[in-house]
Amino acid sequence: MPAGYVTEPGASVKLKGETLLVEKNGEILAEWELVHLESLCLWGPVHITHPAMRALLNDGIEVALLSKRGRLIGQLTPPKARNVALRLEQYRCYEDAPRRLALAKGLVHAKIENARDLLGRYQRNHPETDLSAAMSELASSMDQALRSNKLDELMGHEGMAARSYFAAFGRLIRADLEFDGRSTRPPRDPVNALLSLAYTFLVNELTSLLDAVGFDPYVGFFHALDYGRPSLAVDLAEPFRHGLMDRLVLYLVNNRMLKEEDFERSGSGVMLTRKGFQGFARQYEIHMNRRRVDIPTGRRETYRRHLQLQAERYAAYLQGGEPVTWFDMED
Repeated sequence: MPAGYVTEPGASVKLKGETLLVEKNGEILAEWELVHLESLCLWGPVHITHPAMRALLNDGIEVALLSKRGRLIGQLTPPKARNVALRLEQYRCYEDAPRRLALAKGLVHAKIENARDLLGRYQRNHPETDLSAAMSELASSMDQALRSNKLDELMGHEGMAARSYFAAFGRLIRADLEFDGRSTRPPRDPVNALLSLAYTFLVNELTSLLDAVGFDPYVGFFHALDYGRPSLAVDLAEPFRHGLMDRLVLYLVNNRMLKEEDFERSGSGVMLTRKGFQGFARQYEIHMNRRRVDIPTGRRETYRRHLQLQAERYAAYLQGGEPVTWFDMED
């Protein structure tokens, strides 16, 4: 299990030999052998002992501290090789407006293409649902995105594509969970709560991967600089949102693996209950360890490995390598 998640408020993470124990009130909630762990995510008020923290860092295991809603507060990161040359090239790209626009176009085009592919896949499996109008709108947005001359113009086409996609997305849901168009901060219904949480998981993974490769995760090319936002991680998440995360959400919802009782109201929004969150985290790990063919190598890799490969290829591209192929996530 590459990632461990601790979500129980008041739980403690302790070390026993080469094993991490998660305890609360004398009860063991989980235990993981360090050798099988790649990262540890602590959600909300969770305590970790100093010996456990040292053991994790000594074994090269990153610890992420997140708020109850999944906002990344900070990371405990083992020493890594810092690719200074890559960061300098990244900063040069950010200041080079034409090159920055070209990089942003590639990300947006791939995002829209994967959105269109997901709708097409659903329509092939459910021919009674006509999604052709939305697919046509997305194809038009792809063309317009590539013709954009400014970032603001590109953002406008990306926004239009998102509206077309999510207007059709509700028709892909075959369960009773509510979805009334895309809403964030806070999500207003259960499906939006799942989408937002899945995207949070994805961006957090990419933030760690980009840092490990040597990027500055906070300097992106499509998303502008914003205090505390890992803009490059948000950039690289775009091609994977619909083809990877939305497929997970649809799988959970349409197979009724998460139901109405797994959600609760929180202020003006909706969030998963503790039990629902734990169920989602388990299924996220299963999903990220599914395999598909990596087109450049022909090898079957896990989805998590695909994220890593794309981060590495993006680094190589910025330093004069081959352009990155943002292939769709169809199996």
